[in-house]
Amino acid sequence: MKTTLKEILKHNPSEQLKQHLSLLKTTTYIDFMTIYEIIGIKDAIWCLRVLDYKDYCLFLADVAESVLPIFEAEYPDIKEPRKAIDGIRAWHCGDIDTKELRILADVALDAAFDDNYGYGYTAGAAAYAAAAAYVGAVGTVGAAICAGADWEKIEELFIKHFGDR
Repeated sequence: MKTTLKEILKHNPSEQLKQHLSLLKTTTYIDFMTIYEIIGIKDAIWCLRVLDYKDYCLFLADVAESVLPIFEAEYPDIKEPRKAIDGIRAWHCGDIDTKELRILADVALDAAFDDNYGYGYTAGAAAYAAAAAYVGAVGTVGAAICAGADWEKIEELFIKHFGDR
């Protein structure tokens, strides 16, 4: 997958990110692995917002799934966050529509914040990451970090998605 610097700049990056992007020194298409290698994982993830929405959400689903075992270990009977992640993949393939996916995400979000379960911070963050992945939320990565993911794991997932040049 490729993009252009011009396309990235349309999404109003911060001044600091603009400085990092200037390191790319290109006026042609650039792949996301090159972006990652030159400016780092955090800025490369920010640049993913130029992707087709479904492709962006598919990456975020993998990020959310990486911390879902934390939630499932504490609450094995609660399946809503897993269903939301599976729903993103089904939506990406065209097996369910946006309305069906929104319902799955809403139920997962309710599960993430349900006081009846009294989730700990880590488990709640994992469930939130699952729900947030549908809305293409940068918060998905933040929630995954709060739930226990580390940047090395997120880098692995990035490379898995965008490593083919």
